[in-house]
Amino acid sequence: MTPMTARRKLSISCGIAFGVPALITAILAIGWGEQIALFGYKSHRLIGELNAFEAHLASPEHQAAITDQFTVAVFGDSTHFYKLPEDRRMIPSLNRELAARGRDDIVAYGMAFTALTAWDYYLLLNRVAPEQPDLLVLPVHLGA
Repeated sequence: MTPMTARRKLSISCGIAFGVPALITAILAIGWGEQIALFGYKSHRLIGELNAFEAHLASPEHQAAITDQFTVAVFGDSTHFYKLPEDRRMIPSLNRELAARGRDDIVAYGMAFTALTAWDYYLLLNRVAPEQPDLLVLPVHLGA
């Protein structure tokens, strides 16, 4: 057996020093990637919107409104796709129109976010199902 040269020792050391962490990182990335794909990546903006929606649902005003009024739950406001200002989106527009017609016995609420997935809808619908809204609206933007 021939003795190892300094160059050979250096290449083995570098291979171990860089190869093992790279291999571990690749294995972890595969596992985490699978989890990200399974549960869906949520941007900080969407998480903020979900938290705000949850706070609205838990608010005393909302709880009082849904006890004696006709409720309309709206998810996936397709006008959100066009980056319209908040007051021009579907839910605020619907509430303004109802108020203008004197229909204070109907309350519309919901959440809109660009590119909600089927899983997002599933979770949102499961969240509002116990409230038993009278009408559920899922606008769909088919794009051009």
